[in-house]
Amino acid sequence: MMDDPDYYKYALGIAYAIPSAETLRQRFDMIGDSLRKDILQANIDTERTIDKHGRYYIIPDIELGTYWTNLPFSDREIIDLYHAHGESEQYHSEIKTDMDVERLPSGKFDSNKLVLELTMIAYNILRIIGQESLKKRDDPERKKVRRRRIRTVISNLMQFAGHLTEHAGRLVLAIGRSNRWRFTFKRIYDSFALLT
Repeated sequence: MMDDPDYYKYALGIAYAIPSAETLRQRFDMIGDSLRKDILQANIDTERTIDKHGRYYIIPDIELGTYWTNLPFSDREIIDLYHAHGESEQYHSEIKTDMDVERLPSGKFDSNKLVLELTMIAYNILRIIGQESLKKRDDPERKKVRRRRIRTVISNLMQFAGHLTEHAGRLVLAIGRSNRWRFTFKRIYDSFALLT
């Protein structure tokens, strides 16, 4: 993004210069814990109201997990063991490597907590985009997949060459014909534009 400061400022609603990493860290320190409730509420709201075929639910979807075991532990312990299973390591890995959150930026606990909670929102948005991309077979992938890694979503649907111009008071994003993901990107953009 630093290569294109005008787009960076427009995308984040920044009026002047792009803040340095140090300035951003100071702002996180000032915000501290004050936005935590709003950030967590935003994740409760990123709620499933559409099924995998694009049909709207009358009421939001509720997932129910059942566990069958003969282990001599309490229900709570069984559920905790299940949640700690190896699958969580894969999601951990995506956050650390794909989203580059290996090291936290500050020595202050509240600032790092804020970074992790913002990362949680970004991760959830990227996962939703990844799931939306699987609803139709308009992507250039040859094999059928059940879920896209965050790295794939970022590199194929977020970081691609394009040209952003303003024409007749409207912003227009031109995507090159050589981009094999352009149809998937347009479909996803249109599906989320309908929600706003």
